[in-house]
Amino acid sequence: MRISLKILLVVLLVAVVPIAVSGTTSVVLARKAVAAAASDKLEAEARHLAEVAETTVIGGLEDLRQAANLGLHSLSNEEINGALWVIYRGDTARAAVALIDGETGEAVVDPAFQETVSAEAGLAGHDAFPAAAVEAFAHHVPLADALATGKAVSVPYADSARGTPLIALAVRVPGRRDSAGKERPWVVAVEISLRGLNQRFEEAADEHFTAALVDLEGRAVCHTKSEVALARAPVVSVATARLADPQAPSSAAIDEDSDAPTLVAYARATRLASPDGKTWGVIVERDRADALAAVQALSRRTLFWVTTALLLAVVAGTVLARGIARPVERLTAIVQRFATGGQRGDLEVRAPNLGTDEIGTLAGAFNKMADDIDDYTGQLRSFNQELPPITQILLDVS
Repeated sequence: MRISLKILLVVLLVAVVPIAVSGTTSVVLARKAVAAAASDKLEAEARHLAEVAETTVIGGLEDLRQAANLGLHSLSNEEINGALWVIYRGDTARAAVALIDGETGEAVVDPAFQETVSAEAGLAGHDAFPAAAVEAFAHHVPLADALATGKAVSVPYADSARGTPLIALAVRVPGRRDSAGKERPWVVAVEISLRGLNQRFEEAADEHFTAALVDLEGRAVCHTKSEVALARAPVVSVATARLADPQAPSSAAIDEDSDAPTLVAYARATRLASPDGKTWGVIVERDRADALAAVQALSRRTLFWVTTALLLAVVAGTVLARGIARPVERLTAIVQRFATGGQRGDLEVRAPNLGTDEIGTLAGAFNKMADDIDDYTGQLRSFNQELPPITQILLDVS
């Protein structure tokens, strides 16, 4: 291998390899750190949204329970109807309020709702409730569960015509006594619009991730894409199984596969758990490439600088190699001529002035050695020329 190539390889090894190794290491570590930070953020967002969902549902149920403490059984039907409107006005999320006889399943009085929303204070801000929606509302009221436990939350449902996900809340209250003096159980039922809650999930798109509130069956209740919530579509995710497992942590980020296309986190809404341990929960996902965009930019910058260093090292190494190799090669050729020649002309070859560095010093030392050898050779030749006459004289004398 020529010395110029050796010098170039050394320069590349010393200049480029450390930069490449440190740059690659930095990118790998940054990728892991950013992925961990993004996962932690997703988990925190999942916990926050789970708390909001719990507050919306459980808080709405508790508010209904307080509002239903109006002694409805002691009121006339007209007064009961007025009381239902009082309950209706108490929360703009209430789309309809009904009082149901627990034994017959029939409405005690006409439910309170607005087909056309009024601008009147207390009525404005509610969702319109078409008369055709009464049947769906009645179908979803958790009447049996409310009678058994005192309060209940329905299976979520949705009305694509109104464009909102819904739930029905129910609270048992004392009813009127019949002719035998037996108290009839009544249930106050409210349809809750989850439009406001779903808007919180839609806002996740502003943070470049997707969020879903899923029920006990893993179906979407609220979703960043409203059409998914309205379709009550199953949410397919690695987190779905964790939510269904009572032994799983209440919240966690899932990043078991670094090659997975998404980062995933979940949080259980434990206050919305069923007796068998299943619970509602929030699943938050973000595209891994989007989350690691900053690292990808760092990777591109690292590649740019490594490439730049490589080019600079090649240029510098080539200049340095030529600066060192050319004088050495010239000196080598001269030495070879001097060493392999047997003629006087070859012995007279000398190195040119190669500077004041080590190579120049070596050339000077070679020239001195060549001069000494030339002097010695001249003396030897002169002696050989004088030797025959002397030898002849000695022979004559003998």
